[in-house]
Amino acid sequence: MNQVLPAVLVITVIAGYALALLLAGWWGDRRGGSATTRRLGPLRYSLSLATLCSAWTYFGAVGTASEGSWLFFANALGPVLALTAGYPMWRKVAVLAKQQNVGSLADFLAARYGKSAALGSLCAVVAAIGALPYIALQLDILGSAWRFTVAPGGLASHSPLPPLVVLVGIALIFGARRPSLNQQSAGFVNILSLESIVKLVALVAVAGLAAVLIAQAPGTHTAPVSAAAAAPASAKTVSFITVMLLCTATSFTLPRQFHVGFVTLEEVNDTRAARWILPAYFAIWSLATLLIAISIRSDPALLAVPAPLRLLALPGHHGSSTLTLLALIGGISAGAAMVVVELTAISAMIANEIMLPLLSRVTHRSGAPSDVGRWILFARRAAIIGVGIAAWAYHRIIAGTETADQLGLSALAVFAQFLPALIGGLYWRRAHVDGAFAGIAAGATLWLVTIAAPSVIAASHGGSPPSWGHETGRTLEMAILLSLTVNVLIYVVLSLLARPRLVDTVQARIFVGDLPEGPDPGHGPIRARLRDIEHLLARFIGPEEAGKAVLELRSHSLSGQPSDDEPITPTQVRIAEKLLAGVIGAPSARNVVSLAISSDDLSSGEIDHILDDAAEAVHFSRDLLQIALQGLDQGVSVVDRDHRLIAWNGRYMQLLNLSAAEVYVGKPLSDLLLERSDGEVVNAIRSNLLGLNGSIARGEPLQEEWHLEDGRILEVTGKPLPRGDYLSTLADITSLREAERVLAQDKESLERRVELRTRELTAANSALAEAKRAAEDATGAQKRFVAAASHDLVQPLHAARLFISSVKEGADLSSAHSDLLRRADDAVDGAFRLMRALLNLSRLETSAAEPAVETVALDPIFASLCEEFADQAEARGLRFVVRPTTFHVTSDGDLLRSVIQNLVLNAIRYTPSGTILVTARPAGTNIRLEVRDTGIGIDAAHLEAVFSEFNRLPQAEKLAAGSGLGLSIVARICHFLGHPVSVRSKPDQGSIFSVVIPRAKAAASPRRLAEPTAGQSLDGMTVLCIDDEPDVLLGMKALLERWGARVDTAGSGPEIPATAHGWSAIVADQLLPGETGISILRRLAGQARLRILLTATAQDDWEDELAAEGIRLMRKPAPPLQLRALLASVCAQSAVGTSATTASN
Repeated sequence: MNQVLPAVLVITVIAGYALALLLAGWWGDRRGGSATTRRLGPLRYSLSLATLCSAWTYFGAVGTASEGSWLFFANALGPVLALTAGYPMWRKVAVLAKQQNVGSLADFLAARYGKSAALGSLCAVVAAIGALPYIALQLDILGSAWRFTVAPGGLASHSPLPPLVVLVGIALIFGARRPSLNQQSAGFVNILSLESIVKLVALVAVAGLAAVLIAQAPGTHTAPVSAAAAAPASAKTVSFITVMLLCTATSFTLPRQFHVGFVTLEEVNDTRAARWILPAYFAIWSLATLLIAISIRSDPALLAVPAPLRLLALPGHHGSSTLTLLALIGGISAGAAMVVVELTAISAMIANEIMLPLLSRVTHRSGAPSDVGRWILFARRAAIIGVGIAAWAYHRIIAGTETADQLGLSALAVFAQFLPALIGGLYWRRAHVDGAFAGIAAGATLWLVTIAAPSVIAASHGGSPPSWGHETGRTLEMAILLSLTVNVLIYVVLSLLARPRLVDTVQARIFVGDLPEGPDPGHGPIRARLRDIEHLLARFIGPEEAGKAVLELRSHSLSGQPSDDEPITPTQVRIAEKLLAGVIGAPSARNVVSLAISSDDLSSGEIDHILDDAAEAVHFSRDLLQIALQGLDQGVSVVDRDHRLIAWNGRYMQLLNLSAAEVYVGKPLSDLLLERSDGEVVNAIRSNLLGLNGSIARGEPLQEEWHLEDGRILEVTGKPLPRGDYLSTLADITSLREAERVLAQDKESLERRVELRTRELTAANSALAEAKRAAEDATGAQKRFVAAASHDLVQPLHAARLFISSVKEGADLSSAHSDLLRRADDAVDGAFRLMRALLNLSRLETSAAEPAVETVALDPIFASLCEEFADQAEARGLRFVVRPTTFHVTSDGDLLRSVIQNLVLNAIRYTPSGTILVTARPAGTNIRLEVRDTGIGIDAAHLEAVFSEFNRLPQAEKLAAGSGLGLSIVARICHFLGHPVSVRSKPDQGSIFSVVIPRAKAAASPRRLAEPTAGQSLDGMTVLCIDDEPDVLLGMKALLERWGARVDTAGSGPEIPATAHGWSAIVADQLLPGETGISILRRLAGQARLRILLTATAQDDWEDELAAEGIRLMRKPAPPLQLRALLASVCAQSAVGTSATTASN
């Protein structure tokens, strides 16, 4: 009877079709925003709605029609009625779904009913349970079709698990790709649209064959047509009306239909075209089904085939394997699309309503996950896999015990339980979450007890459920009717009994429409009570301030003796708005107050639920502001544009002699500054402040000084703020002005008595210095000291390097002498580095500089320390070991070197015998640098004080002399660098000093310029050297002349010799008598090709600034080879220019 198809062929065609779907999805995602895609949007949307035609509809409709039933038409008529007669509801759901940004039917219902998490979870559970028989139905029908058409012994498997795995994979790819559920997925809609076209084409193709058969033998088909038309609905499982109403209802409440109809909807206007495209689709579908059924009923052999497989049997019976394959592909496409979309929709419900809330509770204490989007996708994918496994298990349990119609109607019955809550939520303002929750729970429970449980129990015990024939079909109808009736009754009754919360009222206004207008605020009392407004104010300005503000509200009461239960008046509403406007702004204040008075019963719980986030944010901001204001010595106040108080501090209250009970947010400034019997001075301050109202109203800045009768002087400043607010400050500057007066008197007195009273003058100068120091930057003098110290200390080091270099250049030296000179040069350089580290530390402590943090290689530092201290350790009979290392750290190289130098020096001093070890080892993401010794050790009682200044242990004083500053310097440097330093020690066993430094990757070695060799000559160059240190000039002159240059020297600007031809280069120090080096170099810009500023006091921004003027910057003590390279470059340019001139001549 059936046309057997090779399994390899079928699998190949299915794979090709799946690839075509994936390509369509990829193309849609890539071109989702194109104009062509947008123009096709209504068509794509309408076709995607045809996923309602599942494998049950595809195969089962032909089977039931061939038996003379018109239920297939009821199945098609349901969604048509939903989109035509029910279009106003369809469009309203679409608009609200977009406005509320919902991702599923559970999301939608939870949002309508007070954003109830419990209702959303219940909907997710019920939908997941209802989806199991529906997915099992698809697996059962697809499995039967596969076994019917595929050749025995091929690659086919009778298990539904492999196709289910494939469908779950597709759902994971296209249904759980992005965290946002309502983010448009043109690719996903493209796949559904193409799938709808393919299954319709397949059905029409088979109908074409049926039409040909009918045309060839018209007489044989008359009776079947009449029989089909006359078949009474009562002879079937359930009535036509029941199926039609179920299909109409579930067009809204099927999770997959809600997903494609409202969640993936791109434009609400796309629904208009669907009103005629989808009916046309189902009209073609129904006509094709009827033609196929009529053709089947004329052939007894086809009637012997199981009803769901007759669609495949018709082309196979007439030898058309192509049509058989096409019909099979259409059925597989219908079932696969249903399963994929259903898994996507159900997983969204489970993930959003159940899994993610549980996850958020679990991670609440440990903090939110770093990638929330990844967790959302994980939850959704886990839900897809879980539902797929549950559907497979359900299929295994009920396999062979229920017909396709039984499974399909069972699923539709449970999804219909959402309809009362959906319709009531859209059109009934009193609909309440209690009624919706209880109604859905009751209806789903009855469905479970009367419809689902009997089949599962019978199957699990090896029996079979009762056949749903004529009698049991009526029983099924009664069970469906009973569950929906109980659902509706409970929903209505509990909604009427429940007291609407504020959030219910707000959400009802959004979903149902505007609530009836309340009493006109300008013509009478409002239903909100005075206590409600007081509680609202307390949420934003605090209970204490709210209590004070209510005193003003009570003064505008309707009765002489206001109570908390008295209705508030429009005037009180406006006052409350003004009080809140100073805190959260006028628009927000109006919205908050309107929200509060629109409710019949404003409770603290509802305010917490609706306004918690805003109130907490306001409190946090006000707390921060209050903390900042209380720390000020000035009296500070902020008023709004209506001159109402917003913020103040304790000093403000003290200056105005105000008590805490007199000050609250929103109090008019005029009431606050009323004249009272507090004394003339305080009243004068208040009067003066009232006089500033004009400046406040105009938003003008101001600054004045008020001289009070009690001798005090107040400085008043004002500054306008955004939103019309105004900031005022009151500062008592009496002591400041007195100090200025005293300083002036002292200065005059000192000038008169300078010769006669030297000691008094010295004391007065000290007082004057202290007074000036209080008014100036505390770090200015230290900055100048650091700059002077940098210059004066570096000068002799610079001169020493010049002399050493001159000696090295002046004679042929033995290797021993060269090594000694190199060591001397290194020692000078080391001394300079130590000095620079100490000066940097000084600058750090005065906030005059920041650590020069960079990637530092430890091995060069270790190598230089080995050379520096090896001889010293050997002289004391110690074994000095420095372990080579390849580690790099993040630190300041000079300061770090100073730390290690001090630690090594400390170890050498206090180790009579034994070993000193310097090493570095990993410590997690850090490097632990250690200096170990076998010295005298430190007692545990003295470990905490070892890094204190001038602290020396008794046994240390006997062993070596010292100042007690070495370890103190180490601690201070490590503190500034952020490197923890510690010590472990035992008396007579030694100590281990450790510094933990962040580990760094090895930095790329910078490209170095080739250094000049000793043979390079500066012959022909004339160099002017300017420095106020004679030794520096002498060393510089000797060194440059040995290099072949002619040198002129000067100690300052006036000593510069006159010349008509200028110099090849000018090298000048910065700190010179009378005129700075920079000034001289700028003045001599036209008299030298190369100008070099050689200084120890360079600021960080000088290099770029001077380079723009053609001045090169070098820091003392400059390496001689570096100076020679720079001068040689000018010499080389001069030679090139001379050669070019000669060639041209």
